Amino acid sequence: MSWLTALRGHQAAGETDRWLLAVTLLLLGAGLAMVLSASSVLSLQVYGTAYYFFIRHVLFAAIGLVALLVLRRVDYHRLYGLAPALAVAVTVLMIVALLPHVSPDGLGAHRWINLGPLGTLQPSELGKLAFALFMARWVDRRQGRLHSVSDGFLPFVIMTAAILGLLMLQRDMGTAIVTCAILVSIYFAGGGRKQHVAVLLATLLAAFCWPRCSGPSCC
Repeated sequence: MSWLTALRGHQAAGETDRWLLAVTLLLLGAGLAMVLSASSVLSLQVYGTAYYFFIRHVLFAAIGLVALLVLRRVDYHRLYGLAPALAVAVTVLMIVALLPHVSPDGLGAHRWINLGPLGTLQPSELGKLAFALFMARWVDRRQGRLHSVSDGFLPFVIMTAAILGLLMLQRDMGTAIVTCAILVSIYFAGGGRKQHVAVLLATLLAAFCWPRCSGPSCC
């Protein structure tokens, strides 16, 4: 029995993890408080009210809570079959964000897709979930083969490198680090060898540090 099958047996249909919900709401409230504290002065200077950015985030938070209530009624096991399509769709959106005149230029970074009056869309944020689902599905289907270098570790490295390569082209170091942590955690939890994980982490650490240490300001 695979680890995903075992996990399914522990989750009753319709059951809500109250602690997870409480932590989610706590983080949401803390985030809104930080937005209000950090943006009130700029919001007052630019828009004439200290609550412009705060209200925007409250609206987005409300949309997120509605989505939470809707998705709570969807059997998450259905995502197992949708994971490859979601990963491909997000990858296409991330490539589109690199195209000229599609992404607003933010100090050389091309992470967003301009949606006009609706604002912008950052595909890499969707990628955190889509790639996590895809990698979880891949690991589940590779049970018994993850210890192999050629049939487990190497394919994982290639997929992770492709994802991180796209993120680095977008100059999104923060999302690259978070996504990498998610993918490596899934690989390790699924049964990847500790030696392989250690080698991968050392390589990734060097890759993340090299751009900063190769510049003229590096001592």
